[in-house]
Amino acid sequence: MSNGGTPLDAPVVRRIRVLTVLAWMAGALVAVFTAWGALDDLGVLEGTPIELFRPDDPDAYPWERAEPRELAIADDGAIEVPAGGGVIHVPTDREGRIQQLVAGEGFDGWIDVSLTPPGESPENDEYFWPDSIGYMSSAGDQVFLLPRADAAELEVWIEADEDAVLRLDPIDARRLTAASSGEGDALLLYEGDHLSARVVHRGDGIFFVDTFTPAGDGPSVTESGSIDQRFSWDEGPILIRIETDGAWTIEIDGETAG
Repeated sequence: MSNGGTPLDAPVVRRIRVLTVLAWMAGALVAVFTAWGALDDLGVLEGTPIELFRPDDPDAYPWERAEPRELAIADDGAIEVPAGGGVIHVPTDREGRIQQLVAGEGFDGWIDVSLTPPGESPENDEYFWPDSIGYMSSAGDQVFLLPRADAAELEVWIEADEDAVLRLDPIDARRLTAASSGEGDALLLYEGDHLSARVVHRGDGIFFVDTFTPAGDGPSVTESGSIDQRFSWDEGPILIRIETDGAWTIEIDGETAG
């Protein structure tokens, strides 16, 4: 019994089916790429294998690029950083001093500073991700670079949202072996094996202690008045910055005065 229409030939039916499938596949691909773009714009794909598969994308992280931009250190320590950033190979200071990166005059953007961990390399690991050790958001901001005993240089990655000029400066810190006392601001460097300290402050004002290790920012103390407090860290060496108007004492747990 007929439904009143004209039957279609088999070849025509096959062509219609093929065209229907092709149209569906094209629509699906458009939907996938649209969704991918939306997720990427929202930052959802950051750090995922999908997002990492973009070595030549100008918005990729510096270490994801097939040829990371090498940022040169001028004789006066100046480093010109283009938007997007790059990598700096910082030689260990010959005198064993701590070095710092400082944001230049007029800077008001955003810079993230990361460090390649010992034994790792972006060339050997597709999922490589450096250790974040600090950031800069205004002129004069600084990030400390602590030397590593087993490294002749540090591989420092810079992410920058705009062109900037940084400066690499060595700084002098007082060597701390077992204990130290003083009044006012101080910068101390402990390179021993112990991982905790006791700090005492006598006075009425604010007392700040910031610490920095090869992995980045360490524990901090923000108090006022007289305090007696301990803090610990995961790995050394550790740079200890004290800011206060009062008198203070710091002792490394487990160390004995020579």
